[in-house]
Amino acid sequence: MLYKMYNMFKNFIPNLVLIIFLIFVIENIGFGKTNLASILDTIIYEQFTITATSGPNGQINPSGEVIVIAGSNQTFNMLPDTGYHVFDLIVDGISVGAQDSYTFNNVISDHTIHVDFAIDTLTITASAGPNGTISPSGVVQVLYGGSQTFIFTPNSGYHVDSVIVDGVFAGSDTSYTFNNVTTNHTISVSFKLTEFIITASASAGGSISPSGNVPVAYGASQSFNFTPNTGYHILDVIVDGASVGSPASYTFTNVTSNHTIHVDFAIDTLTITASAGPNGTISPSGVVRVLYGGSQTFIFTPNSGYHVDSVIVDGVF
Repeated sequence: MLYKMYNMFKNFIPNLVLIIFLIFVIENIGFGKTNLASILDTIIYEQFTITATSGPNGQINPSGEVIVIAGSNQTFNMLPDTGYHVFDLIVDGISVGAQDSYTFNNVISDHTIHVDFAIDTLTITASAGPNGTISPSGVVQVLYGGSQTFIFTPNSGYHVDSVIVDGVFAGSDTSYTFNNVTTNHTISVSFKLTEFIITASASAGGSISPSGNVPVAYGASQSFNFTPNTGYHILDVIVDGASVGSPASYTFTNVTSNHTIHVDFAIDTLTITASAGPNGTISPSGVVRVLYGGSQTFIFTPNSGYHVDSVIVDGVF
């Protein structure tokens, strides 16, 4: 009965006043002074034990067998290791959820408290622009300290243009790995239509158009025209190391790789047809070949007793 009275009034009457009150009650209800000391000891110094334990990867503070004076309060703090969090708190065999601290109020019996910890789960948010994919994609969960690799797959005719990790350019490789993940991240990838190069060149005596390193989008077509200088002609067109003859132009269709094209020009060869009448000779005679812009001399030799009568060039005396 005295103990119940103590609990009823202890939160409202200071300890000193409470003790005086109890002495008065004891003396007036007949307990006697001889029992006063033992009764007060029982009331004031009665103790209870709270057994506090924790699973791995963290601790509870205080821990072990914690002695608590009857009627007082006791708070416990849960301290996860880095990368872990409170998973569950079990008080007297019953889960009370994941709490970072717990207080036993007005302790009047023994208790138990146990905390379990779990490793943190972080997220990497992965996205891709059009014309390709990222794998895995979306919100990807990664355990604290773990690693995660992402693969970028462009559509046909496209390539990885840029990889952005946490807002910062991280190259244009076809994969990216997060190592020792300790915080949330973002990753995004963009793709670009692939361009190929056709290297176009020409020898002296003419030109190719366009020339140089000509960029061509994947799947597109590209034509090249060959223009000989005056007095020259197309000798040969070489595509990717192989002769394709001497056309005036060439077209690459559905370009899916790099190429080369080269055109060779040659100077024109003209003919002078030389002939002589009887009684003398012309030298050289017959069909005489002369390079464009070159010169050619002909010698006329009459037979004995004859002389050159006339020279007809292109029908004109």
